[in-house]
Amino acid sequence: MAVVIHYVNKIGIVKERFIGVVHVQNTTSLSLKAGIDSLLAEHSLSLSRVRSQGYDGARNMQVNSMGLRL
Repeated sequence: MAVVIHYVNKIGIVKERFIGVVHVQNTTSLSLKAGIDSLLAEHSLSLSRVRSQGYDGARNMQVNSMGLRL
């Protein structure tokens, strides 16, 4: 699973950054969340600061990548 974050910097410009690839055993929501939690922790980030999420147009969590907007 690839993880990219979108954020607005201090001067109001929207930024997008690739932060890593995480191997997940399956694409259940719990497995994806665990992978995201671990990668964000490596960068001293937290899901508690997530303001919105995008799922690449998927109708559920059974996908290989998830975009999080911080």
